[in-house]
Amino acid sequence: MNDEERRRFESIFQTYDVAWRQFNLRREIELKFSLTLWTALAAGIAGSLTVKDFPQVPGAPWTLFVFAAVIVGLHLMWCMGINRAQNVDQSIALDYEKCLRNISNSEFSDQTKNYLGKLKESPLKAPFWSYGFRLGVTILLVIVLGSIICNRICEPSLEHVRAIEIQKLELETEKLQVEKQKLESETEKLRSEILVLKRSIEDQSESEAEDSTLSSK
Repeated sequence: MNDEERRRFESIFQTYDVAWRQFNLRREIELKFSLTLWTALAAGIAGSLTVKDFPQVPGAPWTLFVFAAVIVGLHLMWCMGINRAQNVDQSIALDYEKCLRNISNSEFSDQTKNYLGKLKESPLKAPFWSYGFRLGVTILLVIVLGSIICNRICEPSLEHVRAIEIQKLELETEKLQVEKQKLESETEKLRSEILVLKRSIEDQSESEAEDSTLSSK
């Protein structure tokens, strides 16, 4: 390799290195963004489990559905934009890598070429499973958060439960009072019947006493 080829090699290598550095930096930023989003969703799940009482909001399921769709849609747009920018830097780096190999007269081995060819032909390429996994985690966390909040909102609040219990107690108290009044009225009837029986017995005893007196005379 002469001086001109060496200078050309170094110049191309600098551009090649910049492309890969941008690629790796963007990948780190995307990973930090995903971790931040997942942490926020996990914190929301933990908070929804620890909150004692949720306010009853009309149309809450539809609001949660829209919120989930917005979160997943924004993350999808983010992943698509990052993937497009990554493909640009990767293509530039790979093209310059070919130039560097041509200048240095270096080639991959046949085994490495076959392996790289199989990877290019594989339907499960790195961006596919990587972004698919991240979107899958986001969707899973959003579903868990939405289901927990929806169940907590749909379940009756403590105040509502207490109000229902108070109403039940009031109804039972009214029933007991009605039964008490019935028992009191029945008791009065029995007392009056007892008094009538007593009077009839007394009258009968008096009449028998008079009859015995008259028969003795």
